[in-house]
Amino acid sequence: MQSVTSLALDSQLEPARTLALRRLVPIAVSVYSKNHAPLKGLRVALQPLSTCKYGFSARLYCHLLLISRSMFGLV
Repeated sequence: MQSVTSLALDSQLEPARTLALRRLVPIAVSVYSKNHAPLKGLRVALQPLSTCKYGFSARLYCHLLLISRSMFGLV
């Protein structure tokens, strides 16, 4: 995630960065949650929501549930 956001891109390529973040954020949140790193997953999930195109959707709540399960050790 950090490698995508830290890239120096021309203004013409900014839509490509946004698209890459929209595709990578859900994967990163799931991986962090499943690998017992919920705070990293939470930090990624709560990036500017417009970047991820989550808004307040069911997908956001699903990922927040995964993070909370990982934080509290729920099965």
